[in-house]
Amino acid sequence: NLTSDNNIHQCVFTLIQTPLLALGGSFWGILMSIIVIHTLWMLGIHGGMVVTAIMSPIFVAIDSANLAAFASGLPMPNLVGKSFMLIYACIGGAGCTLALNILMCWKAKSKQYKVLGKTSIIPSVFGINEPLIYGTPVMLNPILAIPFFLSPILNYCIAYLLTYAKIVPPSNGIPSSIFIFNALQAGSWKIAVLSILLLFLSIVIYYPFFKILDKRTYKKEIEIDKN
Repeated sequence: NLTSDNNIHQCVFTLIQTPLLALGGSFWGILMSIIVIHTLWMLGIHGGMVVTAIMSPIFVAIDSANLAAFASGLPMPNLVGKSFMLIYACIGGAGCTLALNILMCWKAKSKQYKVLGKTSIIPSVFGINEPLIYGTPVMLNPILAIPFFLSPILNYCIAYLLTYAKIVPPSNGIPSSIFIFNALQAGSWKIAVLSILLLFLSIVIYYPFFKILDKRTYKKEIEIDKN
């Protein structure tokens, strides 16, 4: 009631919108978008839907400019954009959770995570990680909060530095959330290789935290079976 907004939802939207639009499509703007997305997810809010609604005009302009330059054989004017974020900071969806999904399929001892890993792996490859986020659950989970934040932020920073150093070319601006396919259509095999390497890095980041979670769940399952 003390604000000019009509309700709490519009108030939150305004508070998020102002800094994001001010930073725009810069390194810090995309980094802030990533941080806001994952903060909202950990609070139980679909961060991708909120941030995309705010940043879409900026994302479209950035990626369209890169795509036009790529089609004309000209140097791409922007290092980062939505396509860049999807390829490197959203491997399998928010939190780079394809890494977590692979660990469930590969290393899980608990029945819960074995089953969840198998049923959610295909959606994760296509960038749909809601089954994993809600099924684990990832949101409101203090154990997974660290890798959920660290993995996409670290991946993004590494990819930005390599792109800035011209070791890897910028994405051509075609947005897609399908793992590897989005990297291959981005204009260079180097992008695909970097995406795979960052997936392995995410697996390493998630591994110790997943082992703690899986061990607790496995013990609970044993106790339930005994009773």
